[in-house]
Amino acid sequence: MVCQYISNPHLINGFKYDLRIYCLVTCYDPLKVYIFKEGLVRFATQKYTNSQKSVDQQYIHLTNYSVNKHNEDYVKNNAGSEDAENSSKWNLAQLKKYYLEHQLDYDLTMHRIRDVLIKTLIS
Repeated sequence: MVCQYISNPHLINGFKYDLRIYCLVTCYDPLKVYIFKEGLVRFATQKYTNSQKSVDQQYIHLTNYSVNKHNEDYVKNNAGSEDAENSSKWNLAQLKKYYLEHQLDYDLTMHRIRDVLIKTLIS
C-alpha cells in the first residue's frame, strides 16, 4: 500500500472534507455494483492549514466523526435549519448544491468516483 499526504486538498469554506460513498456489490462475475445516490460529506472542525505547527492538530487534518464530535466547534446538521450549510456533516445533496453554486462539476466528480470504485473492484 502506498499513502501520500495531500498538502493542498480541495476545501469547502476553508475546511478539509471527505466523502462517504456507499455501494453494494451483488456479483463479481459479471460485476454488478449498486452505488447509493446518497452518502455523507464529513468535515474537519477547524480550518485547514498545512503549517508545520498544525501537524498534530487532529481537528484540522482529520474528518472522522468519532474525532470531531468532541470538538466544541462541531456543528450538528439539523436538516432544513439555517445552520445546515455550516454543519460538520452534509449529505450529498448539500454537496451538489454547493458545487453548483461554486461552478464545480458535481457530475464529473461522481463519475470519477464511480470509475475509481469499479477499477478498485476489478483489480
